[in-house]
Amino acid sequence: MINPIKTKKSVVEKKPWTVWNSFIEIVCMGELTEMSDIQRRASLCFWYDNEILNGGHLQYFENNAGKNSKETVEALKSIGADDLAEILLQAIEIREKETRNPIQDVYEYIDRANEGLYDRLDDEYYELDNMNDYFEKLLKENQNEFIIIEED
Repeated sequence: MINPIKTKKSVVEKKPWTVWNSFIEIVCMGELTEMSDIQRRASLCFWYDNEILNGGHLQYFENNAGKNSKETVEALKSIGADDLAEILLQAIEIREKETRNPIQDVYEYIDRANEGLYDRLDDEYYELDNMNDYFEKLLKENQNEFIIIEED
């Protein structure tokens, strides 16, 4: 487990976003192999969401986050994002049918993106709930996994 970030109660009172920032720091900067189960699930979901919002499923699979796609499906389900897990499952099915080599440069990426293989799933993802709602719930229920607020 990555140790939760420690801070003082007075800091959180003055800067309430410190709780959220601690969550983001752990899920973004931590190594998956060092995380607790809850931290790991949050990180997998965070990177899935981040990649989709920045470049869709094609980008997700081409970047390192995609190597954990099947575990990410389970992580999404564990936080209640079943509809998003279903979208990822469909994307995995498409990906597994592909027999192409990894993309080598930006021009090849653009060509592949223009084929629109994942466009329907990307659009479905964008129309669904905001992942931040799931993250906020997970953080509220498991705050001590990410931040310890100590008395002054």
